[in-house]
Amino acid sequence: GTRPMAYSSPTLLLLASGAYSSSMSGLGNAFSIVAPEAAVFQVDVTVSPSSSVFTTATLDVQLLHSIDGTNYDSFLRFPQIVGGTAAVARQIASWNGQVAASSSLNMHTGSTTTLAAGSVLNGAIGSMWKVAYTIANGPTTSQTNPFTFSVKANVFHQS
Repeated sequence: GTRPMAYSSPTLLLLASGAYSSSMSGLGNAFSIVAPEAAVFQVDVTVSPSSSVFTTATLDVQLLHSIDGTNYDSFLRFPQIVGGTAAVARQIASWNGQVAASSSLNMHTGSTTTLAAGSVLNGAIGSMWKVAYTIANGPTTSQTNPFTFSVKANVFHQS
């Protein structure tokens, strides 16, 4: 038989644009995604003006999934963004639930810290999603935040 056409949801704003402070970690709100098959994610980052106080700041952004809304696991982690390197950075990543993960990843201990930067864990995942981010090595003074960023997604479902 033939597969039904997939359709895309409207663009979902997973984490609203905001200026996030110098040394912090955070989680966006949880989203319940019904029957996801694939998704394209975009992180838009504005880096504060190039300055010696920002060049060591780093931003890590990842997507987490859960089946129970309590215990989360990373399934996508964007490449790390370094402060003072560019005025605007846009990173795009794709996840495909129809592509089997390598056998070593099909069974693993859930973690929000072990997925390497620039990695995607394809294959079936839970329907609760969150954005997690960590800003490290930011300025220790009361200067402006090193990064302003948002995370968006288009999720594809079967029709």
